[in-house]
Amino acid sequence: MKIILLSPVKNYGKKNEIVNVKNGYGRYLILTNKAVPVTETSLAILAKQKEKENHKNEQQHLINSALIEKITNITLNFTLKANDDKTFGAITNKKIIDKLKKEYNITIDKTMFEQNANNYKIGKHVIKLNLGNNEFVNLNVLITKATNNNE
Repeated sequence: MKIILLSPVKNYGKKNEIVNVKNGYGRYLILTNKAVPVTETSLAILAKQKEKENHKNEQQHLINSALIEKITNITLNFTLKANDDKTFGAITNKKIIDKLKKEYNITIDKTMFEQNANNYKIGKHVIKLNLGNNEFVNLNVLITKATNNNE
């Protein structure tokens, strides 16, 4: 039995894929609203959904391209209090998000960080951001030692 999956099904396929399954399992997926049988109508609906998804992906790619162009030219500067090798505090994802928004009017989400960006060390760091649609950009962060006027 050929069906169109409405949601991902383990070992069979992803959403909107046409797969061939045994009749009993196909009926089960249809009854649980995880699939629909392949008909001319369902194929037409699937084609419209794929066209809409492709258009959405193209729009997201244009937005991501502009964002990549902006972010690659930016180096965020932060200062941390430090004593010899030990720093006091950290540069967190939230601090990075806030600084990008305040100084460059760039809005990013905390889910875009590929790894935890809590930086405790003085120096230059490269943070990888996932913009979606398999597009990534590296954000440069420079952490310097805060100068004390008391010394």
